[in-house]
Amino acid sequence: MIGFDRPYILGNQQVKDFSDVISTYVYRVGLQSSRYNIATAVGLFQSVVGLVFLSVTNWIANKSGEQGIW
Repeated sequence: MIGFDRPYILGNQQVKDFSDVISTYVYRVGLQSSRYNIATAVGLFQSVVGLVFLSVTNWIANKSGEQGIW
């Protein structure tokens, strides 16, 4: 997953529509627009998707004979 710092530093007004990722969207909507409820919901969704990806990857690793993290 891409973090917050690279798209934020490299983004400007010309490429903002194309370089926006979830982390910068949460920052822009939550802190700059003071819409904390939307930013919280999007951040929670990002965390849930990350947990699902981690769980599925661990399940696949266990089924293939690799030792998973749990």
